[in-house]
Formats: sequence, structure tokens, C-alpha cells
Amino acid sequence: MEKIPVSKANRIREEFIAGTLHRTNLAAELGLHRRTVGKHAEKLKQIKTLYPERLSDFTFELSKKARPETRLYQELIAVLPILIDRADTPCLFAESLWADYRKVYPQGYSIYWFEHHYRAWSKAHKLCRFYNRRVRVISNEDDTILQKWRNSGTREQWKKATVILGSFHKRHLTELMQQVEKARETVLL
Repeated sequence: MEKIPVSKANRIREEFIAGTLHRTNLAAELGLHRRTVGKHAEKLKQIKTLYPERLSDFTFELSKKARPETRLYQELIAVLPILIDRADTPCLFAESLWADYRKVYPQGYSIYWFEHHYRAWSKAHKLCRFYNRRVRVISNEDDTILQKWRNSGTREQWKKATVILGSFHKRHLTELMQQVEKARETVLL
């Protein structure tokens, strides 16, 4: 949304509170576009609905995080980890995850909004797109061997053990690549 001077934003809020907000007239008076006044009025309607006691607080603004989460969003966030764990592609692709999501929620998000929320979620959770290729199970015998390799004097054994254990503990691929100083293709083998 267009950032306007505080004095103009306050004037829009005053008119909104008084119930005398007329977009066209106020826009002409303030030298703004009618849509800009309308967008600010919509934001004020949200504040009035969600935080009516804060409407007259001219310093209060509705942040993106303060907006309530929709039912669709809550369903998506709940099912995303399950979809990711069940993914059988060599790399996590939003399109294939969306197809699986739509099987569970046929009336769910479109591909555009699914990708938007998936990318934000994966960034917040530091999800690697190769997450589904991680090591899922390590037996006790294998764990003993890997611990010996990690503590051995052999650099190659240490690198292998570090990558396998890091993958098992869901470390990001980039971190593992940097730690063992190997390319992605080598670490993924």
C-alpha cells in the first residue's frame, strides 16, 4: 500500500471515525488518488472489526502478522509437514505438493496462493528442497559405526558420518555442504 504522510492518514482516520468519509471528496482535498483513500479506509474497517478499542489510537496500525489466519491457511499449515514427509520426488516441488494437497483439500488454495504460503513457510522453517531425501532411520549398529567415523582421524570417514548424521537430524543441505566442503551433488549421493 502507498505510504502517505501521517497528517493525511490521520485525516482519513478522523473522517472514518466520524462516519463522514467520502473517498472522492477527501481524495481531492488531500491530493491523493481515490483508491489510496479507499485502501486506507479498508484497513480502518479491519481495525474496527478486529480491534475496535484501538480505532481511535492514531498510532495503531494493523500489521500483516496481526491479521487473523483463515481456515484454509490453518489447514494448509497443518498438512504441509505431512505432505513433505510423504513426497516421493527427488526434490520438493511446490507443484507436486500442491497436487497432493488438492487431493486432501479439493476446495483448498489455488496453485498461486499455495506456492506463496509454501515458500514463506519453508523459508521460516529453513526447509531444504532436498529434505525428502534425508536419512530417515539409523540402526543402533550403524549409529555406533558413524560415531566411530566422526571421531576417527580419517577425514573422509568424518565427512561421510557428518553428512549422514546431519541428514538424519534434518540439518539443511547448505550447512552440511559448507561443513564438509563438498558440492551438493557429492553430498546428495
